[in-house]
Amino acid sequence: MVPPPADPKDPDVRAGTDVPPMPEAIAHYRILRLLGAGGMGQVFLAQDTRLDRPVALKVLPREMAKDQERMRRFAREARAASGLSHPGVAQVHDVGEADGVHYIVMEHVDGESLHARLKGGPSPPRRPSGSPSRWRTPSTTPISRASSIATSNRRTS
Repeated sequence: MVPPPADPKDPDVRAGTDVPPMPEAIAHYRILRLLGAGGMGQVFLAQDTRLDRPVALKVLPREMAKDQERMRRFAREARAASGLSHPGVAQVHDVGEADGVHYIVMEHVDGESLHARLKGGPSPPRRPSGSPSRWRTPSTTPISRASSIATSNRRTS
């Protein structure tokens, strides 16, 4: 089991970092804890108070929302992710803006983070040995699309 991240409300945790204080709520999503942060913002575990379910809430920092290119990338990410349907890809539930904060709400999938999973080394191939590498199965298509989008976002940063 992965231990929960440190509480970003704690000033000792934020000391020397660019992590802003955690908001209590964004729109009708009550923030529970920080799940992670990266180049395009922060992801929080939140509670959807309308539907009473946990969600992952990705927030674009206000300073990034002023940059037109970052806003285009954020919108492109939301559109691309909302078009994917695969058990290995979190569903997008909502996209919005509240009080100048832009966000994407996704299905929360409890478990090991991708970062922690990748530390364990590569997963064994699922394709039968000797299969042509050009084979594409329906299960790999959404993952390939998501990977392609992530790669294009990195190139434009």
